[in-house]
Amino acid sequence: DSLLSWLDPESADEMPHDMMPGVQEMLAALTARYPISTVSTGGTERIEAFLEHYGVRKHLVAVLGAQSTERMKPYPDPLYVAAEKMGVEPERLLMIGDTTVDMQPAMAAGAQAVGGLGGFGTEDELRREGASVILETTSDVLALLMPGQAGSFESAQPRARRIG
Repeated sequence: DSLLSWLDPESADEMPHDMMPGVQEMLAALTARYPISTVSTGGTERIEAFLEHYGVRKHLVAVLGAQSTERMKPYPDPLYVAAEKMGVEPERLLMIGDTTVDMQPAMAAGAQAVGGLGGFGTEDELRREGASVILETTSDVLALLMPGQAGSFESAQPRARRIG
């Protein structure tokens, strides 16, 4: 979903799954410059536990899960709530996702949509739903937003492909 690899809300196990490589370092670098939130269709309690387990919850202004808004993705409602909590207009959001269900609320809210590969969506699907940039990995967003810093993180090499 937005910036992190989420737990499957239907998963029976209680152990957190692995976080995508480079995400912890990316969040630490970006949080000093940008407000960051996450939107997931998973349960809020499990998302919070996952984020705490990996020590990244402190970097996020808001954590929105399935119970956070009346309508979840593909509706833009959670993006509007995240924008409000971060004190920015929805058009100034950068939504990073790996599915078409992530791109749809971004487009509906007027946000910038960025597709991340390595999850569920294909490049063609993400592009068709409005992704303006495709990232090979989620942590590659660091190369887009802070190009001078990207080289200092081994796992966040710039591999973005512009769509257009």
